[in-house]
Amino acid sequence: MCLPKRKNSAFGGSGTSPGITRKQMPDALAATERSRLPAHRELAIAAIAERMGDTTTNPDSDYAVRLTRVLFM
Repeated sequence: MCLPKRKNSAFGGSGTSPGITRKQMPDALAATERSRLPAHRELAIAAIAERMGDTTTNPDSDYAVRLTRVLFM
């Protein structure tokens, strides 16, 4: 039986190019978060607008905080 070789976790998916080092990780995570923030805001605003547009419900003052936590945590 021929088993595949284990890939070194320090290398990318192809196993040929170096991946992100531990030192580079904080900057890479911050850049990813910055790139996703506009989409996160738009999603939260759309959900709030949908709820506020309904005349039968009146969300309490804590609704936006709870919604944001559910969406992004």
